[in-house]
Amino acid sequence: MSATPSPSATGAAGPGTQELAAGSAAAVRALQVALTAEHAAVYGYGVAGAHLAGARQKAAARAWAGHMAAQDTLAAMITALGAEPVAAAPAYRLPFPVRNAPAAILLAAPGQPGRVSSCSMTAAAASRSHSAAIRSAHGHQNHQLPSRQRAT
Repeated sequence: MSATPSPSATGAAGPGTQELAAGSAAAVRALQVALTAEHAAVYGYGVAGAHLAGARQKAAARAWAGHMAAQDTLAAMITALGAEPVAAAPAYRLPFPVRNAPAAILLAAPGQPGRVSSCSMTAAAASRSHSAAIRSAHGHQNHQLPSRQRAT
């Protein structure tokens, strides 16, 4: 009786391996897009928080911490798939200058153009099959700074 080496022992790919590899590659791409968006959100909330005080600054700090946690989760997911997580850029272009509290509030306001939160960017960029994992990693959908007035 002769023993036949298993496909894993010979390095040969079994049926479905290419589909699994393609799925993993798609997952990595979607997760990298989400991680890039989280990097931008962390930067944006840092900028916004620097121009805020009191309850608004605390809310921005909580949102910033949530995005930092999402970064960690996404990076771990990417690493688990055997890829290197994309690094954050040293700075990001904001949609408008943020030089005061009203601009910072607008930057961080849900539903506003230029909003810091990356959920909408993530959902648009990620494939449907991976968006649930991204939402799970993100854990929070909206961050809203307390406001008695709207920025103009």
